[in-house]
Amino acid sequence: MSDLDRNKRIATRWLDLVSEGDVEQICRCTASTWRLHGGPPELAEGHDGVRALFGHIGPIEQKWSIDDVIAEGDRVVVRATNSAGLDRACGDLRSLLANCHGQIVC
Repeated sequence: MSDLDRNKRIATRWLDLVSEGDVEQICRCTASTWRLHGGPPELAEGHDGVRALFGHIGPIEQKWSIDDVIAEGDRVVVRATNSAGLDRACGDLRSLLANCHGQIVC
């Protein structure tokens, strides 16, 4: 499997893990330098930030459906639709970047 294919797989798996609420597995595939842009103020970077974010959110009641996966070089962008237990989609056009080390970086 090429690095590009592996990174695409990691990026889509990350959203699956969010849907499953598996914070510790999310941390395992997230870079220690990960940063959420536009999230809660003063959210820590890396695994501490992931744990704090999911602690802030509370129980996960959402499902991500992958719409597009676009990859080139060492970058992967995922466009997905978020359904949070509602009859309609409540969000879309989220992006994740997987780097050449096989971790989510932003």
